[in-house]
Amino acid sequence: PILGRFPESRYAEERRPFAPGDRLVLFTDGLVEARSPAGEMFGEERLVGLLAASRGCEGEVVCDALLEALRSWTGDRDDLRLEDDLTLVIADRTTPGGAGSRRPR
Repeated sequence: PILGRFPESRYAEERRPFAPGDRLVLFTDGLVEARSPAGEMFGEERLVGLLAASRGCEGEVVCDALLEALRSWTGDRDDLRLEDDLTLVIADRTTPGGAGSRRPR
């Protein structure tokens, strides 16, 4: 379900370590459901492959590369025109604990 839309919704909670060098990627379905001119969806498998290929790159570079891949996939030359909204958040853990450990991207 959509986060925050239904007050009665309950969600599972899980804690995971977020160590220096780790990356958290959050996205809406507009990313993976973007369609090629032939009607094929971009898909999670393609997204995971692009993320794996971009290991070691800064989050901003990864974001730009993903948006460029979507432009190419959808056949959009200049502006990305999707059928659905798109949200993409990339958070990198860059320093161990203390001040500066939370750097928004």
